[in-house]
Amino acid sequence: MSSEQRRGLLFVVSAPSGTGKTTVVERLVQVVSGLVM
Repeated sequence: MSSEQRRGLLFVVSAPSGTGKTTVVERLVQVVSGLVM
């Protein structure tokens, strides 16, 4: 086990219901390597 700690970034996607938040996040996960949801 490595003693190196990796830190991530937290992005909050906030908008009213039905505005496509999930669609945007799913697309970002497809095109940005290393991005997880």
